[in-house]
Amino acid sequence: MGVKAIVNAKIVSCFSSIMDKGIILWDDDSGKILYCGEDLKNIPKQAEISDLDGCIITPGFIDAHTHIGIQESVIGSAGDDLSENHLGAVTPFINAADSINFNDAAFDDALSGGVTTVSILTGSGLAISGTGCIVKTAGDIENRFISEISCLKGALGEIPKNESKYTSSATSRGGNISVIRDCFYKAIFYSENKEMAIRNNTPFLKQPGYEAVCEVLKGNIPFRIHAFRSDDILSAIKLSEEFGINIIIEHGLDAVEVLNQLSEKGIPVCFGTALSWRYSNETRNTGYSTVPVLLNNGVKTALITDHGCTPIEHLLLLAQLAVKEGVSWEDGIKLITIYPAQILGIDNRVGSLKEGNDTDFNVFSGDPFHYTTKLKKVYINGREAWNTDRNEKRWY
Repeated sequence: MGVKAIVNAKIVSCFSSIMDKGIILWDDDSGKILYCGEDLKNIPKQAEISDLDGCIITPGFIDAHTHIGIQESVIGSAGDDLSENHLGAVTPFINAADSINFNDAAFDDALSGGVTTVSILTGSGLAISGTGCIVKTAGDIENRFISEISCLKGALGEIPKNESKYTSSATSRGGNISVIRDCFYKAIFYSENKEMAIRNNTPFLKQPGYEAVCEVLKGNIPFRIHAFRSDDILSAIKLSEEFGINIIIEHGLDAVEVLNQLSEKGIPVCFGTALSWRYSNETRNTGYSTVPVLLNNGVKTALITDHGCTPIEHLLLLAQLAVKEGVSWEDGIKLITIYPAQILGIDNRVGSLKEGNDTDFNVFSGDPFHYTTKLKKVYINGREAWNTDRNEKRWY
């Protein structure tokens, strides 16, 4: 369908400096950005041009930790595929990608909040609950996956302890770590036997769970570990050192207590959600005042809704709260765009508006952090996915 362009908008590219009269040029067939800058000479004569003077454009937002599509809105237990609690405390063979309902109403809610990419994780009730995936929130179903297996999900602390009544597993923090450690050592043994079978050309029975753990051991995917308290975060760090694996801390409300360890080892934090009441010992430090401390000490941080804990359409609100607590305006945008993209390892596609990336962006009527500003349009892969004039509020 040719080349399209947006002109005269204020563009927050999250790649270069903010442009007051910027241009986004993209190929409508591939959905890839051809140019993002301020030189009108880069626009070909045949381009279809839209003048968005007075608007502000940001990259499409990225929610790095959700359960959208597997913990469905409205449906209740019939749409709850969060975890497989009756197969034991360790289920690395479960894939979130196998359970997604792309007709979940929450995908429309995500678009209404400018969220164009989501990481979907299995639940936190198990020591190891399965693999996560990364998808776009709109488009043809077969083309929405950025990664079908992007990580392995684990959990420490109160939730797996409390859920042990279903799994007949460890009821203490030390026991939970031992269950994870046992699985990783068995995966090492599995990998050695697999390699021996290949060398000897003998039969070998593949086990999907150990295959997933081996991907973590090889460094191909990270182990994303649910950990609120600083002692659980330290246990996660020790686990990463023991097995030489890459980890991401999920939630991390007490992460400021272990700043040095996180910063020195380059361990990122998907922070939140901290928009809830103090419902447990682990959430006593709920709030966003520690986010600027993490950023200022070199800890790569992203904000998450953990949908369905906080509704996914409120991701921008979380960034607003972080800015209120001292995060810079530009970092506020980056906390829900380029920073999660870098943490997830997908910044070569999304998170910033640069040449070669997917054309995912939001069009705002003004400052995204001002309470009167409206989200006007959302583009995914260069196609309009949501429009405030067309997509009315759905009543369920």
